[in-house]
Amino acid sequence: VLLQKGRREMSQPAAQPQAAQPQGGSIGDRCAQCWASIPYVSKKLIHLALVGFILSFFLAGTLANVPEYTIHHLELWRIFTSFLVSKGIFTGIFAILWIAQSCRQLEGEHGSMYLLHAFGTVSILGNVFFTVIAGSLSFVGGGVGEWFQKQIMAGLWPVLFGLLAVRCSLSQDPTTQLCCLPIQVPTKWYPVILGCIFQLFGFQIALFCGIGAGYLYAYPNSHMACSSEKLREYENGRFACISSDPSFISVDNAQALPVWNPLTMQGDNQGNDGAGAGSGGSGGGMMGGIRSMFRDDGDSENASRQAFSGRGYTLGTGQATGGSSSFFTSSAVETKDPSESKSSTRGRGKNMDSRRNVLAERVEARLRQQQAKKPQEVSKKEVEVEMSEMSTVDLSSGDAKAGPPAQTTAPTLEPPPNMGLPEEHAESFAAQYDVDLQSLVARGYPRQAALSALVANGGDFQMALAQLQGS
Repeated sequence: VLLQKGRREMSQPAAQPQAAQPQGGSIGDRCAQCWASIPYVSKKLIHLALVGFILSFFLAGTLANVPEYTIHHLELWRIFTSFLVSKGIFTGIFAILWIAQSCRQLEGEHGSMYLLHAFGTVSILGNVFFTVIAGSLSFVGGGVGEWFQKQIMAGLWPVLFGLLAVRCSLSQDPTTQLCCLPIQVPTKWYPVILGCIFQLFGFQIALFCGIGAGYLYAYPNSHMACSSEKLREYENGRFACISSDPSFISVDNAQALPVWNPLTMQGDNQGNDGAGAGSGGSGGGMMGGIRSMFRDDGDSENASRQAFSGRGYTLGTGQATGGSSSFFTSSAVETKDPSESKSSTRGRGKNMDSRRNVLAERVEARLRQQQAKKPQEVSKKEVEVEMSEMSTVDLSSGDAKAGPPAQTTAPTLEPPPNMGLPEEHAESFAAQYDVDLQSLVARGYPRQAALSALVANGGDFQMALAQLQGS
């Protein structure tokens, strides 16, 4: 029987170990969380990119902005419909990824209505620039006129570059990282530099028209950007139907950050150098920002913070890395046992005098060291720092039960009689014994008494100190 049982066990296949489930949910769950973290207008722009990709198969020749048809045939609707078509599948995919990061950051910083107004204004203004420039140069004879006559403005990329110019104009960072390269470029000119790089894939004047429209929109004297009061009026008025959406970010709930590094997407994760460092988070470049969207740190609370549970919630993963994490960790309030706090207050008064003596000795040692190097050029900055630190020693006691504060200043002393110190030479003696005089004043003795003791003892610091202590 045992032999037959062993044969049956050997004939059955061994159970395969089950693969461990990844922490933080499946890829589908992460995609759902990422989609939930995208605010309202950015979602609609992604929908618009998908619709434009479908319309490009049927209505590309009708909706794209072609100067020949827009000007000569007066098909002016092309100015308002050029962004509804896409030039290709890859440009559409990268446009969606760009919207999911850059436009989401802009919307989180200034509100959904701001992004909607900026998108519409930059789109129309960029098409007007393109129509005027390309249409005017198309009348030039030769190959130049023919080349401009064949230029087409279509897709979301000219508008996205314009929004990038808006963000860079609002940024307070002097430099920013160029894509994923370890190169720092001026933040204000980042869209122009990036647009020049894109020209390597084919010269497109439409990108520079969008960039120019973005700069003009963000220029303060142009008065194209809406004020906060006007945006609130739109939210409560004609756009009240969309402002009630949970993912809609109102003007009052926008973060209004002074931002940022454009392509490293540091709005959710700021590195050690803050915005514009370009080295924090999941790495530089657009792909670093995309990786941060699907990052899993094993914390379910961080994932839940991405979703909108109500109107006006702040965007972001809530994960602080780099310098910001160490700052808030070090400044966190720790709970202590009440007995420990009582014992600390009892010993605080005893340690007060010892701390003050240590600080006084530190001042004395530093002054003597400086006097040994350059007696005529003693820097008083460090002395003032030490004296200010000594003045704040007694402010550390916060419990009334610790007893009355210890006396921090020495009793007022009168100058020794018959010391032979003429009044007209008092300042000269003070300058001569400046280092020792400052040290005695730092110990809490009055300046006049300290100067009198130094002069009476011929400038001997120890004897003057002993005389003051004896008095």
